[in-house]
Parts: sequence; C-alpha cells; structure tokens
Amino acid sequence: MQKTAIFTDADGTLFFHEAVHGISCMNSKNGIVNQRNSDKDFTIIDVSTSLYKAYFDQETKKRLEELSKKVDIYLVTGARESTLRKRLHALTFIKGAILENGGLILDENLQKDESWAKSLESESKILKFFIARLEEKGFVLDNQGRYNMARIREDDNAFFKDKDFEEFYESLKIPKGLKKSRNFGHIDIIPTSSGKGPAVKYLISKIKAQNTYGIGDDINDIDMLKITDHSFLLGSSFPEAIKEAKKENMYISKGFFFEGINEILDKISESCI
Repeated sequence: MQKTAIFTDADGTLFFHEAVHGISCMNSKNGIVNQRNSDKDFTIIDVSTSLYKAYFDQETKKRLEELSKKVDIYLVTGARESTLRKRLHALTFIKGAILENGGLILDENLQKDESWAKSLESESKILKFFIARLEEKGFVLDNQGRYNMARIREDDNAFFKDKDFEEFYESLKIPKGLKKSRNFGHIDIIPTSSGKGPAVKYLISKIKAQNTYGIGDDINDIDMLKITDHSFLLGSSFPEAIKEAKKENMYISKGFFFEGINEILDKISESCI
C-alpha cells in the first residue's frame, strides 16, 4: 500500500494570530472568533503563546483528525519544542514534528531524532559561536528554549528604531555553515544543512513516503513545498511566497485564513480517497 504523508506549517497556515492576521476574538468564553475579509464566525481552540494570541478552527482540527486515519501528518514549524508541547491539546493528529525550521526533528513519541541531530553537529557548533557574537554586540535574541536556531525579533531590539529591519536582514553577514531566512517578519539563523526543505526530504526518505503533500504560507515554506509532490499555499500568504508559488504552479487557495486551510484540506481529502 502506498504511504502518504502531509507536511504542514503551523502559524499562518493552521493557526492564526490576532495581531498579524486580523483575527478578532468576539467571545473568548465560548471560543468564537471573526476573521478579516469574512462574514463567518469560527469556533476555535486557543493556541496562544506568551508572545502571541493565536487561534485554531475546530473544523480544521476535525479535518486533520479524519485525514490522520489515512495518512501521516507532520508539523513543520519555526516554533521551539516548548511551544509544541503547550499546543499538544490541539495537535491530536500529528505523527511527528519538524521544529526550529528544520533544526530539530521529533518522532511520533516526541523524542529527538538522533540521526538528524548528528548530521547537523558541526554546523550547530558554528551557530552557538555566532549566537554568542550577536549577544556580545548587544542583540536580544528570542532564543530561550531553542535547540538549534537563533531568532532576531524587531520588537525586542531598540537598535531597529534607527535602522530598517529589512535592510539589516539583507546586510547581515553570517559565517559559512549557517543560513538566514525570514519568518513572520523575524530573522531566523539556522545550520545550512537544516531548513524545512532538507528536513522534509530527510523524513520522506526515512518513512519511505511515496505520495506527499505540503502546506504553507511564508517564504521559508517554499523549499519544503518544492519537495512535496502536491503543494498548497493559502490565499492569505505573504506576497513574496505567493509570487514564488505561482512560478512553481502550486495550488493557492481562494479562501483566506481559516477558510483557506479548510479549502486546502478538503482538496487533499478528495485526492486521498
């Protein structure tokens, strides 16, 4: 029997934020929210973190739980392990997870994939040295609890009151063995051999999946979506990601946010029957 797997981003793809996506909580007691560009209300699960108010549509969860009976579903995210564990009440459908944009892989028992970690060892040492250099220069990093990634957030650094964040990203020089990407407007620095694309490729080979689906919303998802057999982007995705997705003829949902992900999951469900 053909093995099928879905690799899906989290924030901006499954989960939507008040500040970033225009999701407003109308009645937090009953878990009802309204999204921008929609006259529909959604019954949600709160998946907020200490940094963001974020919501997950109960209908999306139901769709993923149904799909998980037929296929393996992996979360692929820039989030750290502690965030994943706080959200486990909502993630009842996952087979495993790729965290920190490929810096860490957890198996179905949520244990670290030691083979993947070993393959990144030398570059991980370079990352630790670079983190120390950034901190010596006065940068505040969003790094607590992270295993294999450095994140620079604009809001954490007074430095960006006088310097354009985008210009800083373009000019930031990093050592050989590391690479940078943007995620939700933040700067992520990770080992060169990691990233969502290489991590997904590794897992596809390990689990011997012959049919794969990828879902994302940001530019750092594109490498992953170039690897999966069938690739989907939400209509509410970042413009740069949509531009790249169009070049690759990926499916872009007509709906935005909750409606967009549900539309995509329905498409995948139809093709998995």
